Amino acid sequence: MVSYRLKYLFIALSTFSNSQHLNAKSLESEFVGQWTIDVQRTIKNNPSILKSFKADMFHHIGNSFRVIFSSEGKFEEVIYKTTLNGVWSKYGRHFALVRLDSDENIIAAKTELKQKVKSDPDRYSRTREYQKLFRINRLSFREYRYLDGNLIQEVDFGDSAMLIYLKRIS
Repeated sequence: MVSYRLKYLFIALSTFSNSQHLNAKSLESEFVGQWTIDVQRTIKNNPSILKSFKADMFHHIGNSFRVIFSSEGKFEEVIYKTTLNGVWSKYGRHFALVRLDSDENIIAAKTELKQKVKSDPDRYSRTREYQKLFRINRLSFREYRYLDGNLIQEVDFGDSAMLIYLKRIS
């Protein structure tokens, strides 16, 4: 009976140590590094962008946008002067999930919206505030896929979706 339990304990410990070793190695992956918007590929795969934005405005956004995946599992997104910090985890070979729900900006926005919901007597205003809170919750989790040397992020606007292609900054 004792040898039976020791056998399973040994199997569990070796499986755990192997998974920890693989997990540590997995962060040393194609995601690690600095990325920016690949404007040409994003516009090519989303022709509706040109209806919504002027192409030169989109190029300006691309110049002031940067995403950083660190090998320690930290994530940073810089848009103009705003920086969002979070953590990322790799799932499979070409899929990463980013969590920004612990960022100060996200927490402050959620807290402010929750206060508005509590203090607003109008039910229609509260519904709009709940919708904003729902959007912030959705935006605080990001999915990235690695394909052909690019990262792809799908941004869901509710009624439509857009694929944003990121290229590595050399």
